Amino acid sequence: MIDANHRIDLHTIYGKESSGNIQAGVYLDGFNINRSSEPLRIHVLLPIVLYMQGTSCESKPTPLEMMTYHGKCTPFAALLIVLFSYSCTNYTIPGDDPPVDPGDEIIPVDDPGNESHSDCDPDTVYFQNSVLPLVVSSCGTAGCHDQESHRDGIILTDYASIITTGKIKPGDPGDSEFFESLTDKDDDLMPPPPLSPLSEDQIFLLENWILQGAKDNECVDGCDTSNITFTATIWPIMQNFCAGCHNPVSPGGGVVIAGYDDVVALSDGGSLMGTIRYENGYSPMPTNQQLDPCKIDQIQQWIDLGYPE
Repeated sequence: MIDANHRIDLHTIYGKESSGNIQAGVYLDGFNINRSSEPLRIHVLLPIVLYMQGTSCESKPTPLEMMTYHGKCTPFAALLIVLFSYSCTNYTIPGDDPPVDPGDEIIPVDDPGNESHSDCDPDTVYFQNSVLPLVVSSCGTAGCHDQESHRDGIILTDYASIITTGKIKPGDPGDSEFFESLTDKDDDLMPPPPLSPLSEDQIFLLENWILQGAKDNECVDGCDTSNITFTATIWPIMQNFCAGCHNPVSPGGGVVIAGYDDVVALSDGGSLMGTIRYENGYSPMPTNQQLDPCKIDQIQQWIDLGYPE
């Protein structure tokens, strides 16, 4: 590196050129500091090295002596100090940073956030999702067509019973006795007065289910807890699962669920969430089957939001 005349060998310090750049290094009493990321261009350091080569010293001073040495080596020492400082601030010591394994690269993925997934066909009526809750709440209740009461021998609490005792003919609503009773204008109308008849939308739902083959089908409906309102989210749940037993004509347990104010009153006291969660100290509702976790979460979210209408 430094010959007998104290001259610096370019090849010893710099090594080989690479595409006009050089892998630079500074060797000072055992310290080897390499620039690993940005090679210095040769036209930057070459003038410095040439200047050092034109400077001879009577003896090779130590790094500490260079700081105070006066004589012919002063320019040489000053340049080494400048170069050493530059290398310390712009170079990294090999081994400080662990190598990056390409296989460990973290690839960002889209956050689904509050997006919900559903495999339900909007044009298909699903028995377990829509038909059974509606029929049980409206017809398969105590004193009417549950397992214990089975008025007129009709049980409307499960698929097999609805098909057989309700005399459902898949594909033909007009020849299905259960459906005919929902639209009958005579004394056979169900639910019987003074109970309220099913709405047009509910009758249309049941008609389409029979037209589609009256299948015992279900789907996984996405749980959407965004933009929850009473009209769009909560009331349909109450109609299908609760209102049949808790209407003004037949208020099961003395509880009436006929609209917004009734549901808010039940929610304020905590009884609504206690019953649908089947908590100790509350009568579990619905009695035939618990609401799925999504509907429970939606009701809780609606309460937390302050009962938006």
